[in-house]
Amino acid sequence: MSKMIPSNIGEEEAKKSHAEAMVFGWLKEMTWGNATVLYSLPLKEHIRNSFGEIDFVVICDEGILCIEVKGGTVERRDGQWGYTNRYGNTTWKSQGPYIQAQGNMKSLRQYLEKHLKIDDPILDCRMACCVITPDCIITADDDTEIIPDISFNASMKPSDLPKVFERCFKYWSEKKRYAGKGGLNSKSKDRLVSFLRGDFSFVPALSVLLDRSEEQLLSITSEQYQIIERMCINDRMMIEGGAGTGKTVLATEQCRKSAIVGEKVLYLCFNHAIASFIREVFSSESDKPDIDVYTFHELLMKLCGEKYVGDERDEYFQNELPYKFLDEFAATLADDCKYDRIVIDEGQDLMNLNAYLCINELVKGGWENGKWTIYYDPHQNLFVENNEFQEIWETLKKSSFIFPLTINCRNTRQIAEGNYAVTHVYRSINPRAEGEEVAYKTYKNKADERNQLFEMIRWLKSNGISKKDIVILSYYRLDNPESCLYNTDIPVDIGRIKFNVLSDFGKCKDLRYYTIQAFKGLEARAVIMIDVDSFSDEGKRYLNYVGMSRAKTFLTMFYESGLYQERQQRLLESLV
Repeated sequence: MSKMIPSNIGEEEAKKSHAEAMVFGWLKEMTWGNATVLYSLPLKEHIRNSFGEIDFVVICDEGILCIEVKGGTVERRDGQWGYTNRYGNTTWKSQGPYIQAQGNMKSLRQYLEKHLKIDDPILDCRMACCVITPDCIITADDDTEIIPDISFNASMKPSDLPKVFERCFKYWSEKKRYAGKGGLNSKSKDRLVSFLRGDFSFVPALSVLLDRSEEQLLSITSEQYQIIERMCINDRMMIEGGAGTGKTVLATEQCRKSAIVGEKVLYLCFNHAIASFIREVFSSESDKPDIDVYTFHELLMKLCGEKYVGDERDEYFQNELPYKFLDEFAATLADDCKYDRIVIDEGQDLMNLNAYLCINELVKGGWENGKWTIYYDPHQNLFVENNEFQEIWETLKKSSFIFPLTINCRNTRQIAEGNYAVTHVYRSINPRAEGEEVAYKTYKNKADERNQLFEMIRWLKSNGISKKDIVILSYYRLDNPESCLYNTDIPVDIGRIKFNVLSDFGKCKDLRYYTIQAFKGLEARAVIMIDVDSFSDEGKRYLNYVGMSRAKTFLTMFYESGLYQERQQRLLESLV
């Protein structure tokens, strides 16, 4: 089979050109020529036009072949070319597909001559072009321009493609004596693919494909518009949405709107990483809105005059600190120290009795009469007992309006569907962008996983993905022997890997490593999940859901090879 770049054609592209989608499938199944096929390549430098595009470039043992695809009915009449689509609409143009194919081929040749050294063996390879009309046999009132030797039409079968391609190379090499006479060896083919993808930007490299996906994800949804409209008229709101539905975006926007009208506003969350990120977001804005940003425990420690000394005891944070605030400080807390509005992000982590009682003392009017909004995802409840969560939720909904968010604005369809297939936690109803398929990699042992991880990082970097956009997630900290990076010397070409970066997110240029728990609420362009050792354990199933949903446009998961059948079973169950 041919190697296709990109590996799949998106739904939007397939809708625009059924013919190109059909030819894409034929080329993908083709076993001729050890070919790599580049799809939809924009030509920045064209001999006739200011801009052009090659439908397909086949880089193979024979050389370089440029393909022009025309769907529907194609005809030539009175010197004009007519193109009739599947809806019966005809467009007339002066330029035919054969002229287009030759122009693209010669433009590519010109570019290679301009940028490669004169003795580069690539310049001595054969070049050819052809025209594929999969829906028709071209009709004409004369035979001008039509070249049967470089034509593939509806009378032929996909299995005829190799024979047609060989005829094309023979036509241009022997009849027209165009370009070189040799073929391409494996090294030259790989080098040419890298050159065209990287320097010339013919093919959308992975970085470009991820950019396209992110553009689709960033636009605001109708659901989010409705909630923004209601922010000013509803004092108490509960916004429920799965991972990637835009809760944090809305939470920060609500903080801004409230601060603008003079309210004393608190953005409250559980996670240190997301609090640091939101502080950085607000401080980077030109008007620097006056908004307090704290984790729940940071705020209690400040109010109680406590200092963090590295004590991570669950008992201290869960009980001792809240009790101290309630017993010694809550009753004497001055009204001007309380908040006009509290916006709680990742609220499922704070739906426990102690947090409920403390927050009641922090907002003017308390839960019943105060101004507050909770953004939450019940599926990401990693820290609160479910019965306690349900009890708090039932109490709060009596005095608030509940709004759902369903449109996934973070994850591509492939990531959202892959997440559900593995975890069965939450099925994203409306993922709004296409992207790369999730890559699942099995490892035999920690050393094997580590080597594969380094190769994946190298591959991402070679495809234009910046190190700062790559996040490694694990169940385990770096100092835990269960992590494949435990006590490991990182290769020089990989660079530094920073653990649990909690500030200056925008300035960090290195790879970052977090536990899934620490990265909850945040997101990254490319996520590599490592050390996955269970798909069925209840706690790790939810961790897998959280970890996978952090990826915006690219996701790779490394899991133990012994779990292959377990993963396959979950995939089958998800189909049911």
